[in-house]
Amino acid sequence: MNKEKAQLFERNPKTTIIVFFVVVSTVILCLSEFYLGQSKTKMIRKGNSRYVDLGEPSPNSHINLKLDTNSSPDLFILNDSLEFETDKNGFIKPSFLKENNNTSIVFLGDGTTANLHLKPEDRFTYLTGKNLQLNTFNAGFPGNDIIHSINRLIGTIIPLKPKYVLLMHTLNDLIILTENGNYWDYEKNQKVKSFESLENENDFSSLLTLKKIRSTLFNQTKEIEETKNQTIKIDTSLIYKNYRSALLTFIAVCKDWHITPILMTQANLLDSTKNISNLLKLSLNNGLTDEEIIAIHRRFNSLIIQTAKSQSIHYIDLDQHLSNQPQYFYNELALKPEGSKYVSTIISDSLSIWINEN
Repeated sequence: MNKEKAQLFERNPKTTIIVFFVVVSTVILCLSEFYLGQSKTKMIRKGNSRYVDLGEPSPNSHINLKLDTNSSPDLFILNDSLEFETDKNGFIKPSFLKENNNTSIVFLGDGTTANLHLKPEDRFTYLTGKNLQLNTFNAGFPGNDIIHSINRLIGTIIPLKPKYVLLMHTLNDLIILTENGNYWDYEKNQKVKSFESLENENDFSSLLTLKKIRSTLFNQTKEIEETKNQTIKIDTSLIYKNYRSALLTFIAVCKDWHITPILMTQANLLDSTKNISNLLKLSLNNGLTDEEIIAIHRRFNSLIIQTAKSQSIHYIDLDQHLSNQPQYFYNELALKPEGSKYVSTIISDSLSIWINEN
């Protein structure tokens, strides 16, 4: 046998050497990958890594979350369950997809953009695409603020090269900024998190995120009572400055990556009700009076328009068209199907005129 091996080497010395080195290299690579994999696992388990929260649901997911609607008569989510699906990019289905058309519109925002309480075909993100015969994608998600949307824009949307990105954020930014004056010190909505803080890998799922939203909405009544009679001093000039800075950052990122940014104001019933519901107070929990909350929200909508004008970009004033018209809303912010349809018409008409002019 040894003689045969020696003869084989003598007949094919180069081939034998090459095969030997390939085998050795393969073994070394396999061992290296195994070692690195083990090291990575240990690092995550020890909590030595951090991640940036994109504010997105898990891609390729089907979520069905049962809700206890008896816990809150003013529930923003008006059904006894939330059921929705996401595609491979984490966009909420359905997206309107037009064959042989590469022009895409991405909607960024919070729950008022996601509209998970509506049937999928009634959401204005889908209806707008249907009206314009352009590709539209729903990247809204409950609890998000502008910084979440900027993170998602940079992390996942820019590579998709959309033509337009529409942004609508006010209420969640109001909640965060009135508590801390900035976007980063808000304990309940941290933008950079440690893996150590996660209970398990399921913490990345939309289901757990929505459970946390539900818990926040349902379990803070006591905190509201404690802050009801407190006098809160808030630096509104700092709040408005940081809100505008966030808008400017979004606009700059879009422009630098050859994406057309479009801002939208948030339609609401706050002015007409003059009385903030328990649901919003659960979220706000900052001791502000109803009048102060309404005034800040109104100012945010004004800043959206002012910022758009100063940056020479297009804006769509949903506040002007829909606000204080109860026939379009379930409550202060949640659109009815007819309200969502009207929003899609406003957006479609505005974009059609603006695109033709430009």
